[in-house]
Parts: sequence; structure tokens; C-alpha cells
Amino acid sequence: MSNSKLKLALAILTSPQAAFEEILQRRLLGDAFLIVGLTGLAAMLGAVARGMALGSAQLFVIGRDNPLTWVGLWMLYSLVLWGLLKWVGGRTEYENVLIVLGWSHSILLAHQILGAIWGFLL
Repeated sequence: MSNSKLKLALAILTSPQAAFEEILQRRLLGDAFLIVGLTGLAAMLGAVARGMALGSAQLFVIGRDNPLTWVGLWMLYSLVLWGLLKWVGGRTEYENVLIVLGWSHSILLAHQILGAIWGFLL
């Protein structure tokens, strides 16, 4: 990610409304896919590290901690949220919901990276 996109990801912690307005204005959907995929990859690496440290039973977690699962669930949750917003009278596009929820994964990405590092340090 470029420096300005990293600043946007960090701005989600300090001023989320302004950050999401900028993200929606730039239409950063591709970056949202990348963030969610990287979050799934970091989750998978953390599961492998925990499996190496705590035993092979932990490796069964990899089924839910992988990039494809994270991207699929993100798209499904976005679809459900979009449907709920339409049901209560909200006017938004599915793409906007995808962008906001995808960029929200930047905090989860940091958490998963720290979890993977912790797992490898075991």
C-alpha cells in the first residue's frame, strides 16, 4: 500500500468518519479486497504457528482461517448488511458497503499479524 493508503488505514482508528469518507470518495474497492485477503493470510499463518506450538489439533482451525474464507464471509456480511440497510430505508450501494467493511478489516489485519507473531514466538 502506498503511504497515503497506510495513513487512511491508521486514520480509521483516530477519525473513522473522515477516513471512510475519503475512502469512499476514492472508491478503493480493490484495496479493500487486498486488506481482507491479507487478514485471512495472517490468520492462517497464526493458526499454523499455534499448531506448531500447541499441537496438531490446532491445525484444524486452518479451515476457517484462510484468505478465501475471509473474503467470502466479508462479501456475505456486506450483502446482508446492504439488505438490512435497504429494508430500513437506507440508500446505499453494495459496493460502498463492501468498501467500508473491507477497510474496517485494517484493524483486524493488525490484530492477526500480532497474533501470528505471538504464535511463532511460542
